Amino acid sequence: MQYSRGGKSRRRSLLRSAKPKRKYSRQKIQPNPFSGTTIKLFISLGLVIFVIWKLSGVFTSMWTKDASAQIFIERGRAEFSLEGSSDWTRAITEQKFLPGDILKTGKKTIASLRFFNGYEIFLSENTELSIEKLSTSSSENKDMVFALKEGEIWVHIPDDKKIETGASNFLIQTPKTTVRAKGSIFDLVSNNNEDIIRLIRGTVDAEVFIDAAKKDTNTG
Repeated sequence: MQYSRGGKSRRRSLLRSAKPKRKYSRQKIQPNPFSGTTIKLFISLGLVIFVIWKLSGVFTSMWTKDASAQIFIERGRAEFSLEGSSDWTRAITEQKFLPGDILKTGKKTIASLRFFNGYEIFLSENTELSIEKLSTSSSENKDMVFALKEGEIWVHIPDDKKIETGASNFLIQTPKTTVRAKGSIFDLVSNNNEDIIRLIRGTVDAEVFIDAAKKDTNTG
């Protein structure tokens, strides 16, 4: 009896000792996403984005694009010639034109050229007007240059479109004169003999060419 009890006790101890031991595993430490290196990376990336944004603003402010002018024919007939062409085609109301295009009106014709949401030039009969420049930049500065070859025009610049010094340019050029409009209503007649300016409201600056050499003077 004692032997059998001893045998059982021995077998139980052997079974207990035969259990596999648990292996030790080292716990992995996850990196902190907001460590010093990561924060420096975010700051550097932010600085790069800021510099690119500022540079894009500089280049955008220097970028200009051509705008169009729209004709409205109240009476009579108007024709146009596109840049680089000598052909004349009948114009229709609300047709759009770009720099380089030329417009002329027939006998007993009244038409107007509208651009930049408020500026307007009225063309009397037998008038030929060329769109030399019509552009705007992102800073809202506008360059408006027209050449009156012959005839009569009325220029209307609304009070809310008044041109301040150093901002936009609004020039009407003839073979003899350059008229710089600021915020005004005036009439300009050009023919072979003379130019006549009749100021209705506001102010204009006029530069008269003494000879052909003066015509090349930069008026900007």
